[in-house]
Amino acid sequence: HRKNQGALYKMNPLPEFMLIPDRSLFLLQQRGIKISLKEWFGIKLHDGLYDESNKPYYINYDKNARLRTNLPFILHQADSIAAKVEFEQASSKLRDEIIAKIDAFKAGINEKSNFKELQEELKTLQNESRKSRYTKADDAQLKKAFDTVFHYINQQRNLFFNDKTAIRVKGLTEVIQKMETSLQRDKKDLEYLEKKANGNNLRSLELQLINVKKNLLNDTIASKEDKLKDIRSTLEKIQKPATKTANENSDTPLKPNESNG
Repeated sequence: HRKNQGALYKMNPLPEFMLIPDRSLFLLQQRGIKISLKEWFGIKLHDGLYDESNKPYYINYDKNARLRTNLPFILHQADSIAAKVEFEQASSKLRDEIIAKIDAFKAGINEKSNFKELQEELKTLQNESRKSRYTKADDAQLKKAFDTVFHYINQQRNLFFNDKTAIRVKGLTEVIQKMETSLQRDKKDLEYLEKKANGNNLRSLELQLINVKKNLLNDTIASKEDKLKDIRSTLEKIQKPATKTANENSDTPLKPNESNG
């Protein structure tokens, strides 16, 4: 089920089918746990109008039949925000993992590569990534990343490779530039959230959401900085032999028949 459906668990088929709010209330009474009327409403109605059976409680034109507690509204908002934050975190993590694979894939391309096989490998990675759900922004970023590498493969296929090192340096430099730009953007976003968190008139739920996003950004920034450090190290290792070879060539005296004079 993990491989084919992306599910992290399987439903237990043994118990009778019940909706989550109903099973929650059943389990409480089964274990002899007493709850107040407000708590009952909070548990029963926390799905809001996503559950059609809640409609008479939320939409009622008889003033005597209207809800007399805000607990269902509070729990519904908390549930919605938690689900949104969880989805955004999962989407962001998957996006970064796939983009790291794409960057590593691109950095490994050279003139000895089989370009047809490269395209098939990239298509396989793209198809695997499509099995997961993402936010619209993350989905657009992944699409752009894949399109960029497909275009890069087509470019390289139509070029004669005269200098492997120059091509690898160019690819890594582009990756570094993109990651530096991405890091600057993340740091600006973090700075904005810091200012927003210190502002006035913030509700508790809004502040919690901001703090979650700040933590997520801090993790993302740390991860990108580590990756950037590794890529710069790789670039330095590539450039050192090339520089040494260039210096040796410049120090080698010309033979008479090589002289311009």
